[in-house]
Amino acid sequence: MAIIDSKLELCDAQTLASTTTSGVHIGNIIDLGAAGKDGWGNALVESIGEGGQIYMNVNVNTVLSAHSHRVQLATDSALASSAMASATIIAEVLLPASSPAGHRATISVPTGGLLRYVQIKDVSSNNSATGKLDVWLSDNPGDSQIPTAALK
Repeated sequence: MAIIDSKLELCDAQTLASTTTSGVHIGNIIDLGAAGKDGWGNALVESIGEGGQIYMNVNVNTVLSAHSHRVQLATDSALASSAMASATIIAEVLLPASSPAGHRATISVPTGGLLRYVQIKDVSSNNSATGKLDVWLSDNPGDSQIPTAALK
């Protein structure tokens, strides 16, 4: 897990082995900066997506086991020991059991719903589910690749 600002990549081939049915936070945490400020404390000139619609894109990297997954976009205003202790879920996609590699899902992120920190929470229908996911934010629904730079 890393706290990142330069890309909107939440997971890149993130392993889902042994997730719990109550859910677990996975992948990178994106720090959007304090309200009105960037990650360095400077006045924010542009916000994520410049006020346009943002989408959470999910790609199954390797086949999921025979258990469904709810991939949730979580946001929080603070971190506790580099973890999102009291995160709010603002968007969710359901990946069917045995989803093949290349299966994609996209959902729009509610406008104004993001707090300072953003991360993915994976909730499996079984605590021994496996597979790998790519998850990223984009201004393009169904975007075909993880962005190489932050939205401008």
